[in-house]
Amino acid sequence: MKAPLLLLLLACAGLCPVRAADVYKEPHVRYLLADMTLGGSPEYYRQHVRDAVPAIALKEWEAGARLVNTNQFERRRIPTPYGESMRVVFKGTEHTATGADLLLTSDLEFEQAPMRLALADLTLGRPVAFYEAKQSDPSVAEALKRWGYGARAVNTNLFAAQGTGEQRRLVYRANGRSLDGALVRLNTDPHYSDDWRRYLIAEMQLGGTREKVASFGHRFHDYNCLVAVAHYDAGHRVTNPDRFELKREGDKATVVYRGTDRRVTPADVRLTSDLENP
Repeated sequence: MKAPLLLLLLACAGLCPVRAADVYKEPHVRYLLADMTLGGSPEYYRQHVRDAVPAIALKEWEAGARLVNTNQFERRRIPTPYGESMRVVFKGTEHTATGADLLLTSDLEFEQAPMRLALADLTLGRPVAFYEAKQSDPSVAEALKRWGYGARAVNTNLFAAQGTGEQRRLVYRANGRSLDGALVRLNTDPHYSDDWRRYLIAEMQLGGTREKVASFGHRFHDYNCLVAVAHYDAGHRVTNPDRFELKREGDKATVVYRGTDRRVTPADVRLTSDLENP
Protein backbone atom coordinates (compact mmCIF):
# COMPACT_ATOMS: atom_id res chain seq x y z
CA MET A 1 0.00 0.00 0.00
CA LYS A 2 1.43 3.39 -0.98
CA ALA A 3 1.45 6.76 0.73
CA PRO A 4 -1.30 8.48 -1.28
CA LEU A 5 -3.61 5.54 -0.75
CA LEU A 6 -3.42 6.03 2.97
CA LEU A 7 -5.56 9.18 2.76
CA LEU A 8 -8.76 7.43 3.78
CA LEU A 9 -7.09 5.29 6.46
CA LEU A 10 -5.25 8.27 7.89
CA ALA A 11 -8.42 10.33 8.01
CA CYS A 12 -10.31 7.54 9.77
CA ALA A 13 -7.49 7.34 12.31
CA GLY A 14 -7.55 11.10 12.79
CA LEU A 15 -4.08 11.48 11.35
CA CYS A 16 -4.75 13.93 8.53
CA PRO A 17 -7.41 16.12 6.96
CA VAL A 18 -9.37 14.96 3.96
CA ARG A 19 -9.51 17.84 1.51
CA ALA A 20 -10.91 17.22 -1.96
CA ALA A 21 -9.09 20.34 -3.17
CA ASP A 22 -5.64 18.97 -2.25
CA VAL A 23 -3.41 19.32 -5.28
CA TYR A 24 -1.69 16.20 -6.52
CA LYS A 25 2.04 15.71 -5.98
CA GLU A 26 3.99 14.74 -9.09
CA PRO A 27 6.48 12.46 -7.26
CA HIS A 28 3.57 10.41 -5.86
CA VAL A 29 1.96 10.06 -9.28
CA ARG A 30 5.27 8.87 -10.75
CA TYR A 31 5.72 6.40 -7.91
CA LEU A 32 2.29 4.86 -8.45
CA LEU A 33 2.89 4.56 -12.19
CA ALA A 34 6.18 2.77 -11.45
CA ASP A 35 4.40 0.45 -9.03
CA MET A 36 1.73 -0.46 -11.60
CA THR A 37 4.35 -0.99 -14.30
CA LEU A 38 6.21 -3.38 -12.00
CA GLY A 39 3.12 -5.43 -11.17
CA GLY A 40 0.98 -3.37 -8.80
CA SER A 41 -2.74 -3.65 -9.46
CA PRO A 42 -4.47 -0.71 -11.18
CA GLU A 43 -7.73 -2.08 -9.80
CA TYR A 44 -6.44 -1.50 -6.29
CA TYR A 45 -5.85 2.17 -7.06
CA ARG A 46 -9.31 2.50 -8.58
CA GLN A 47 -10.70 1.92 -5.10
CA HIS A 48 -9.05 5.17 -3.97
CA VAL A 49 -9.87 7.65 -6.73
CA ARG A 50 -11.31 10.12 -4.22
CA ASP A 51 -7.69 11.18 -3.70
CA ALA A 52 -6.12 13.27 -6.49
CA VAL A 53 -2.92 11.23 -6.68
CA PRO A 54 -4.33 7.80 -7.62
CA ALA A 55 -7.01 9.45 -9.76
CA ILE A 56 -4.39 11.23 -11.86
CA ALA A 57 -2.04 8.24 -11.85
CA LEU A 58 -4.85 6.12 -13.31
CA LYS A 59 -5.58 8.72 -15.99
CA GLU A 60 -1.93 8.70 -16.96
CA TRP A 61 -1.82 4.90 -16.85
CA GLU A 62 -4.86 4.60 -19.09
CA ALA A 63 -3.25 7.11 -21.47
CA GLY A 64 -0.26 4.78 -21.75
CA ALA A 65 2.28 6.17 -19.27
CA ARG A 66 4.71 3.48 -18.07
CA LEU A 67 8.03 3.29 -16.26
CA VAL A 68 10.91 3.24 -18.76
CA ASN A 69 13.90 2.26 -16.62
CA THR A 70 12.33 -0.92 -15.23
CA ASN A 71 15.71 -2.64 -15.11
CA GLN A 72 16.69 -0.41 -12.18
CA PHE A 73 13.73 -1.11 -9.87
CA GLU A 74 11.60 -3.82 -8.31
CA ARG A 75 8.68 -4.20 -5.90
CA ARG A 76 9.81 -5.59 -2.57
CA ARG A 77 8.53 -5.94 0.98
CA ILE A 78 10.77 -3.85 3.21
CA PRO A 79 11.00 -4.36 6.99
CA THR A 80 10.42 -1.24 9.10
CA PRO A 81 10.27 -0.70 12.89
CA TYR A 82 6.47 -0.95 12.55
CA GLY A 83 6.04 -3.91 10.17
CA GLU A 84 6.63 -4.66 6.51
CA SER A 85 5.92 -2.22 3.70
CA MET A 86 5.61 -3.04 -0.01
CA ARG A 87 7.70 -0.49 -1.89
CA VAL A 88 9.31 0.26 -5.23
CA VAL A 89 13.04 0.05 -4.54
CA PHE A 90 16.29 0.11 -6.48
CA LYS A 91 16.84 -3.46 -7.66
CA GLY A 92 18.75 -5.58 -5.18
CA THR A 93 18.47 -2.99 -2.39
CA GLU A 94 16.02 -1.72 0.22
CA HIS A 95 16.44 1.89 -0.94
CA THR A 96 13.03 3.29 -1.87
CA ALA A 97 12.74 5.05 -5.22
CA THR A 98 11.59 8.65 -5.39
CA GLY A 99 9.81 10.46 -8.20
CA ALA A 100 13.01 11.97 -9.57
CA ASP A 101 14.52 8.50 -10.02
CA LEU A 102 11.70 7.30 -12.26
CA LEU A 103 11.69 7.92 -16.02
CA LEU A 104 8.25 7.64 -17.62
CA THR A 105 7.31 7.17 -21.25
CA SER A 106 5.36 10.43 -21.02
CA ASP A 107 8.59 12.28 -20.12
CA LEU A 108 9.88 11.54 -23.62
CA GLU A 109 6.98 13.32 -25.31
CA PHE A 110 7.53 16.95 -24.21
CA GLU A 111 10.12 19.37 -22.84
CA GLN A 112 10.04 20.49 -19.20
CA ALA A 113 11.19 24.11 -19.63
CA PRO A 114 8.55 25.29 -22.15
CA MET A 115 5.87 23.32 -20.28
CA ARG A 116 6.75 25.12 -17.03
CA LEU A 117 7.00 28.45 -18.81
CA ALA A 118 3.45 28.03 -20.13
CA LEU A 119 2.19 27.16 -16.64
CA ALA A 120 3.92 30.26 -15.24
CA ASP A 121 2.27 32.38 -17.92
CA LEU A 122 -1.14 30.90 -17.13
CA THR A 123 -0.58 31.45 -13.41
CA LEU A 124 0.11 35.13 -14.12
CA GLY A 125 -3.23 35.48 -15.90
CA ARG A 126 -2.73 34.52 -19.53
CA PRO A 127 -6.13 33.24 -20.79
CA VAL A 128 -6.22 29.47 -21.29
CA ALA A 129 -7.62 30.04 -24.79
CA PHE A 130 -4.26 31.46 -25.87
CA TYR A 131 -2.58 28.11 -25.28
CA GLU A 132 -5.51 26.02 -26.43
CA ALA A 133 -4.82 27.39 -29.91
CA LYS A 134 -1.24 26.09 -29.61
CA GLN A 135 -1.78 22.66 -28.11
CA SER A 136 -0.38 20.88 -31.16
CA ASP A 137 2.91 21.62 -29.39
CA PRO A 138 3.41 18.65 -27.00
CA SER A 139 4.85 20.86 -24.24
CA VAL A 140 1.85 23.19 -24.41
CA ALA A 141 -0.54 20.21 -24.40
CA GLU A 142 1.20 18.89 -21.28
CA ALA A 143 0.97 22.30 -19.61
CA LEU A 144 -2.77 22.50 -20.33
CA LYS A 145 -3.31 19.02 -18.95
CA ARG A 146 -1.42 19.83 -15.76
CA TRP A 147 -3.23 23.16 -15.47
CA GLY A 148 -6.48 21.22 -15.52
CA TYR A 149 -5.13 18.96 -12.79
CA GLY A 150 -4.41 22.00 -10.59
CA ALA A 151 -0.73 22.70 -11.27
CA ARG A 152 0.31 26.32 -10.69
CA ALA A 153 3.61 28.22 -10.51
CA VAL A 154 4.53 29.13 -6.92
CA ASN A 155 7.63 31.33 -7.28
CA THR A 156 5.88 34.11 -9.18
CA ASN A 157 7.52 36.65 -6.86
CA LEU A 158 10.64 36.19 -8.99
CA PHE A 159 9.16 37.02 -12.39
CA ALA A 160 6.54 39.12 -14.16
CA ALA A 161 4.83 39.44 -17.53
CA GLN A 162 5.73 42.18 -19.98
CA GLY A 163 3.81 43.10 -23.12
CA THR A 164 0.54 41.78 -24.49
CA GLY A 165 -0.70 39.19 -26.97
CA GLU A 166 1.97 37.35 -28.94
CA GLN A 167 4.56 39.89 -27.76
CA ARG A 168 3.99 39.09 -24.08
CA ARG A 169 6.95 37.44 -22.36
CA LEU A 170 7.96 36.49 -18.84
CA VAL A 171 11.01 38.17 -17.33
CA TYR A 172 12.89 38.15 -14.06
CA ARG A 173 11.80 41.04 -11.87
CA ALA A 174 15.39 41.63 -10.80
CA ASN A 175 16.92 42.36 -14.20
CA GLY A 176 14.30 42.06 -16.94
CA ARG A 177 15.95 39.07 -18.62
CA SER A 178 13.75 36.35 -20.10
CA LEU A 179 12.63 33.72 -17.61
CA ASP A 180 14.20 30.27 -17.84
CA GLY A 181 11.26 27.85 -17.69
CA ALA A 182 13.43 25.22 -16.00
CA LEU A 183 13.51 27.46 -12.90
CA VAL A 184 9.73 27.71 -12.56
CA ARG A 185 8.62 25.88 -9.41
CA LEU A 186 5.20 24.25 -9.33
CA ASN A 187 2.89 23.45 -6.44
CA THR A 188 2.97 19.84 -7.64
CA ASP A 189 6.76 19.46 -7.33
CA PRO A 190 7.16 18.72 -3.58
CA HIS A 191 7.06 15.10 -2.47
CA TYR A 192 4.88 15.89 0.55
CA SER A 193 1.90 18.08 1.38
CA ASP A 194 2.59 21.10 3.58
CA ASP A 195 -1.05 20.96 4.71
CA TRP A 196 -0.57 17.45 6.04
CA ARG A 197 2.72 18.43 7.69
CA ARG A 198 1.05 21.27 9.57
CA TYR A 199 -1.97 19.20 10.55
CA LEU A 200 0.08 16.26 11.84
CA ILE A 201 2.45 18.45 13.85
CA ALA A 202 -0.60 20.11 15.42
CA GLU A 203 -2.09 16.72 16.27
CA MET A 204 1.09 15.47 17.90
CA GLN A 205 1.52 18.67 19.91
CA LEU A 206 -2.11 18.71 21.08
CA GLY A 207 -1.97 15.21 22.52
CA GLY A 208 -1.90 12.85 19.58
CA THR A 209 0.52 9.94 19.53
CA ARG A 210 3.81 10.48 17.76
CA GLU A 211 4.29 6.71 17.49
CA LYS A 212 0.98 6.37 15.64
CA VAL A 213 2.04 8.90 13.03
CA ALA A 214 5.52 7.34 12.76
CA SER A 215 4.00 3.87 12.40
CA PHE A 216 1.86 4.93 9.43
CA GLY A 217 4.82 6.68 7.89
CA HIS A 218 7.18 3.71 8.11
CA ARG A 219 4.72 0.91 7.38
CA PHE A 220 3.15 2.57 4.36
CA HIS A 221 6.01 4.81 3.21
CA ASP A 222 3.83 7.87 3.73
CA TYR A 223 5.96 10.95 3.05
CA ASN A 224 3.55 13.25 4.86
CA CYS A 225 3.83 11.30 8.11
CA LEU A 226 7.59 10.80 7.81
CA VAL A 227 8.25 14.49 7.18
CA ALA A 228 5.89 15.60 9.96
CA VAL A 229 7.59 13.30 12.50
CA ALA A 230 11.06 14.40 11.39
CA HIS A 231 10.11 18.07 11.75
CA TYR A 232 8.39 17.46 15.09
CA ASP A 233 11.48 15.67 16.39
CA ALA A 234 13.59 18.58 15.14
CA GLY A 235 11.59 20.93 17.36
CA HIS A 236 8.97 22.38 15.03
CA ARG A 237 5.94 23.41 17.09
CA VAL A 238 2.59 25.18 16.64
CA THR A 239 2.80 28.80 17.76
CA ASN A 240 -0.97 29.39 18.02
CA PRO A 241 -2.12 26.19 19.81
CA ASP A 242 -4.76 28.07 21.83
CA ARG A 243 -6.90 28.26 18.66
CA PHE A 244 -7.21 24.49 18.41
CA GLU A 245 -7.96 21.32 20.32
CA LEU A 246 -7.84 17.60 19.70
CA LYS A 247 -11.35 16.13 19.71
CA ARG A 248 -11.58 12.39 20.30
CA GLU A 249 -14.44 10.11 19.30
CA GLY A 250 -13.57 6.52 20.10
CA ASP A 251 -10.33 5.69 18.33
CA LYS A 252 -10.59 8.73 16.07
CA ALA A 253 -8.91 12.03 16.91
CA THR A 254 -9.44 15.23 14.92
CA VAL A 255 -7.80 18.63 15.24
CA VAL A 256 -10.63 21.19 15.36
CA TYR A 257 -11.03 24.85 16.15
CA ARG A 258 -11.35 25.20 19.92
CA GLY A 259 -14.94 25.01 21.10
CA THR A 260 -16.26 23.73 17.76
CA ASP A 261 -16.53 20.52 15.74
CA ARG A 262 -15.01 22.16 12.66
CA ARG A 263 -11.87 20.51 11.35
CA VAL A 264 -8.95 22.89 11.24
CA THR A 265 -7.80 24.43 7.97
CA PRO A 266 -4.07 23.57 7.92
CA ALA A 267 -3.11 27.03 6.61
CA ASP A 268 -4.33 28.44 9.95
CA VAL A 269 -1.76 26.35 11.83
CA ARG A 270 1.29 28.54 12.37
CA LEU A 271 4.64 26.84 13.02
CA THR A 272 7.90 27.97 14.56
CA SER A 273 9.51 27.29 11.18
CA ASP A 274 7.29 30.01 9.68
CA LEU A 275 9.17 32.52 11.82
CA GLU A 276 12.50 31.19 10.56
CA ASN A 277 11.40 31.32 6.90
CA PRO A 278 9.07 34.34 6.57
